[in-house]
Amino acid sequence: MVLVFLAIHEPTIKIMLRQHLWEAISTSLLPISRYRNEVVNAGQKDDNGNLIDDVGNRWFIGHPIDINWGYEFGGIYQSNEQIANSAQPDAQIGDVIVVDQNGDNIINEDDRTILASRIPSFVAGLSNTVNYKNFTLSAFISTVQGVHKTNYLTRTFFNGNERSFM
Repeated sequence: MVLVFLAIHEPTIKIMLRQHLWEAISTSLLPISRYRNEVVNAGQKDDNGNLIDDVGNRWFIGHPIDINWGYEFGGIYQSNEQIANSAQPDAQIGDVIVVDQNGDNIINEDDRTILASRIPSFVAGLSNTVNYKNFTLSAFISTVQGVHKTNYLTRTFFNGNERSFM
């Protein structure tokens, strides 16, 4: 005969199993965290008094305060035909395709865009502790989901159509 008792206390779930001569107690925790923010005023105004983005600090109205901002990569050049019809005429096969955001057929600082937020969608964990007589077994698993980190290995700086690597 197995009896299972489930009791929920604030953040703790306790499960007690009893079978004849032994008793085990299991305690589980499942913390979940989510954080959101949005820039509503970057502290700058245009000539008409309207609020504008602070590009130097990467504060963009309506977006999170901690974002990845830069050039969007659209793939790898596979042929000379792709290069000839692109905004990067000096590129070579195997080079990164940079998306021409404004369509002026020139890759420069005006082609930078908001790529993603560096703030995770959520952070969660699961811990479980099982006690049996004088023996305790604990396990902890954690996860961070939805975060977009900056990859400094692919960070490229452009000056017109010239390319230099950091």
